[in-house]
Amino acid sequence: MQSRVSSSHSITDIIIGCIENESLADKCKLPTNRSVMARYLHMRTENALKPNNDLIRLLFGKMEILWAKSGIPIKQKKHVTKQLTSLLDEYRNLKKEGTKNLVSSKPMRSKKENSLQKKIKCFQEKLDIGSYSTYK
Repeated sequence: MQSRVSSSHSITDIIIGCIENESLADKCKLPTNRSVMARYLHMRTENALKPNNDLIRLLFGKMEILWAKSGIPIKQKKHVTKQLTSLLDEYRNLKKEGTKNLVSSKPMRSKKENSLQKKIKCFQEKLDIGSYSTYK
């Protein structure tokens, strides 16, 4: 059974979906970028004071367990860390832009919304890519 935590229609829900509190190592299928990001956000919520690199290291450890079970060779830790950091930076920028867009004036809002919606859609497509992007 998959456990998910969600606040009502936050910008995070729009961009990523529900935050997952189920460990990646407990899953039977390889995670998509979306489920990795959702798990990271849950870990960030639970460990707000922990440095970002520590959370990424923990997340990578869980992914290693899952990949080891499936016998899949993966990229070096630094490459996976760089990829996840890049996704997180893009997510933060979208979240920031989305929050600003929600508060902006009405006439400018529609142009900004269209641009933001395109960016969000593009990012969501990246998230739906399977974790195969981390394989060798």
